[in-house]
Amino acid sequence: MSDTDEKARKAVSRFNDLFYGKTPYEPDPTYPTELHIGGRVYDIMHFLNVGEVFIMGRDLSKRGLELRAEGNHTHVDFIIKNQADIPESFRKRVRFIFPNRINCWGARDYEYLEVVFWGTQSKKWCQMIDWVNYHGWNNDDGSRMVRLRTEKEKGQ
Repeated sequence: MSDTDEKARKAVSRFNDLFYGKTPYEPDPTYPTELHIGGRVYDIMHFLNVGEVFIMGRDLSKRGLELRAEGNHTHVDFIIKNQADIPESFRKRVRFIFPNRINCWGARDYEYLEVVFWGTQSKKWCQMIDWVNYHGWNNDDGSRMVRLRTEKEKGQ
């Protein structure tokens, strides 16, 4: 991690401690762990390690690779097209994030990732892009990564 990234991480951590009183992540056993949608099964995964308060956007992308999380836009499209299969209990509780960074305008400092969330005004699941860089990510807002379960894993 570069000095700049480390300074940014410390600044965000101090901000979170002072203004939000964030506590380190502990898994919530009541949280959904799988999504059955359109004949597929996705594992819903926390991306923080126990004891972490947040991770920076660049680390989020690395964590996604470690977890083998889906980052491909085709999964975003699939979930949006099959949103009728998403349980009502997920609304306002789960935000699906797809950690492959996308570069919208060709500039290094403008990298984004895709998010699928429940639109409280539209009353449907929506997709958006969210800023990756210099942004601390935590699980408090319901953000989770997903991984498509393979046929072999489905049988276990």
